Amino acid sequence: MMHTLSDGVILFEKTGKVRYMNPAFANMFKEQEYIQDLEPPINQLLLQSIGKPFIQEKTEAQGRQIIIEGTSLDVQEQPHYLVKCIEESRYALDRDGLSVQPFRTEMISFTQLSETDPSLKKIIEYCKHEADASTFLLIGAPGTGKKSLAYAMHQHRHSYSHDIWRVTLKSSIHAQTLTQLEKLLSASKGTYYIKGWETLAASERDHLWEAASRASALIFFVSEQRPGADVPIFLKSVTLPPLKERIDHLEDYARLFISLSNVKYGKQVVGIGSRLLAYWKKQVWEHNLSELSDAIERAVANSTAVYLEKEDTVSVQRNGIEETIDLSRSLKEMELDIIMRVVKQENYNQSTAAKRLGINRSTLWRRLKEAEAE
Repeated sequence: MMHTLSDGVILFEKTGKVRYMNPAFANMFKEQEYIQDLEPPINQLLLQSIGKPFIQEKTEAQGRQIIIEGTSLDVQEQPHYLVKCIEESRYALDRDGLSVQPFRTEMISFTQLSETDPSLKKIIEYCKHEADASTFLLIGAPGTGKKSLAYAMHQHRHSYSHDIWRVTLKSSIHAQTLTQLEKLLSASKGTYYIKGWETLAASERDHLWEAASRASALIFFVSEQRPGADVPIFLKSVTLPPLKERIDHLEDYARLFISLSNVKYGKQVVGIGSRLLAYWKKQVWEHNLSELSDAIERAVANSTAVYLEKEDTVSVQRNGIEETIDLSRSLKEMELDIIMRVVKQENYNQSTAAKRLGINRSTLWRRLKEAEAE
């Protein structure tokens, strides 16, 4: 199946020796015996994936925006790495009240989610049991892990044989554009993470739900709260509780985020100090797990010890953006810091990030290119 995929797929050993690449990958980057011989920055990213359980990065190669997704696996009891290269422009769409973008999240499998939390363990077991179902209603406040759960479901069902997209709808969507989306859902076998569907008129929602009921794709209708209107009975409902209802398991979630930040910053942090843990358990965590993840990333970056302490942390964030800005840096550096935070929050969607920043997309693109060159 991977041989006929339009996205590039490569399988290689720990030594970098290529065991398999499909025609799409060979056309993208030329066939080589070792990943070290591939052109930069692809060779560098593939080398970085060695020894890691997963990788998800975005880069530019040959003037194209490429999304790199990969995971480790054992082949004949030897570590191998399977990586997929997706050309973003083939899927990105932003027009007439509809945005379709490649989906990105740091947590990409059930094994990365905390199974020590009874409430989440029950949800994971339900999702695995219903893995063959096509359509889900995914409910949860911002930052509760909806994207991670959706991606884990996608990986459990499709692995790398199909793609996953984030779809954002607006009430201003044109009827013809909505019809195109319905046809896409019916024709695809991938996964769709759909937000903004509540803004549609009742008749438009009915048409969308009817298309979803016939689809073989895995579809998530995502909402921050339980919809007031009736929803079809074929929708499998999953609700993720806020962090305040899982606060006794904060330390378990923290370990997951610490492991991610350790890889990013080259640290060896093993946990949270008792004083910081007690302090964090009293916090509100308005943005739930995403806020905890951001706090831990900053703490790991600042830490010089094996346990995180209160001194390593920064102020609680507002609207997902850290209030603390290092004023010792240049204005240009502070501007880039803010831009990158907004781009990350918008799931690397440059159109929506540009709107939040109050600049046009070409200006944002140019600023990001300048940052890469620095």
